[in-house]
Amino acid sequence: MRHTKGKWIAKDVNYTLTKRTEIWSDQDNEEPIFEIIHREVNLSECTPNAKLISKAPEMYEALKAIVNAQYEKGGTLAGLNGTVSNARELLKEFES
Repeated sequence: MRHTKGKWIAKDVNYTLTKRTEIWSDQDNEEPIFEIIHREVNLSECTPNAKLISKAPEMYEALKAIVNAQYEKGGTLAGLNGTVSNARELLKEFES
């Protein structure tokens, strides 16, 4: 899979006329990966949506680890404890 490497970080930015959230990679500080411009549609959801987007690489890696662990173990749940713990930690970030 080709995507911007590193941990992605959501940063809220307030300009004079607009509010936006920028998604940055921790490996590239030159410019954001992309920007989400907040319109007047339910602004309370904008930052949580950006946070969800910023976690995409970590969620991808967690899902890939779960699938690979099940495949390697013949479809059993053995060997998934660390992988499930990582996925659980990602979920906690959204449920709090």
